[in-house]
Amino acid sequence: MKRTIKWSLLALVLSVSACVTPSQITYIKDMEYGKDYPAKPAPELKVQQMDRLSIRVYSSDPDLAKPFNVGAIIQDGVGTTQEATYLVDSQGNIDFPVLGTIPVEGMTLREVQRDIANRIIGSGYIREPVVSVNLQNFTVTLVKYGTSTPMTVAGRSINLLQVVAPTNGEKIKEVEVIRTENGVRKAYSVDFQTIEMFDSPVFYLQQNDIVYVKPARWMRSQTGQAIQQSITMMMTFANMAANILVWTRLAK
Repeated sequence: MKRTIKWSLLALVLSVSACVTPSQITYIKDMEYGKDYPAKPAPELKVQQMDRLSIRVYSSDPDLAKPFNVGAIIQDGVGTTQEATYLVDSQGNIDFPVLGTIPVEGMTLREVQRDIANRIIGSGYIREPVVSVNLQNFTVTLVKYGTSTPMTVAGRSINLLQVVAPTNGEKIKEVEVIRTENGVRKAYSVDFQTIEMFDSPVFYLQQNDIVYVKPARWMRSQTGQAIQQSITMMMTFANMAANILVWTRLAK
């Protein structure tokens, strides 16, 4: 009987000890498995001052499109294509070949495409032009652990999780996004532990956003983690051994 009690107590201690793990932060704690949540599409980027737009005009007759593609590098048949780029000035305009000054600030890239196409059609140059417009300098700045890193984005959208990308051992609870719109700079706070993060107006980033990871919890080095885990394990085994010794004596 006493031997049975000893082994039962040992099994109990081992099972409890096996459940002891280092504390870890949990992201998006209030999101439930298997439940549907409305997902907002990424908003279209709007052109800002100092943006650099790459623009190319296409036509069924390539000769008609050439005047609009001054500065572009095009090698048909070889596969090399590079659109001409245009800087949005402090007045929100670009200087476009043939058409002259075009206001683009505050417009989406799709709206710029449509506006240029309509201007070409209205001027009688090309009956059915196809216009391609892309943002060349979509850059956000990540400020993390004392380091500032400019990040050039490929494509037309990127979200906070893609930029911050928490790694193993890193504890991030809150992120601040500083955004400048219409000459006004504004700061937004985003909690990484709640589903409301997805509904934040800054979850999808815009060009020139500054993403600041608050240094409330610093990322531990791999060496530091290993040492802490070793110490925790040693303390757990020491405590387990002491409990077994006490319970063994009590069971006699």
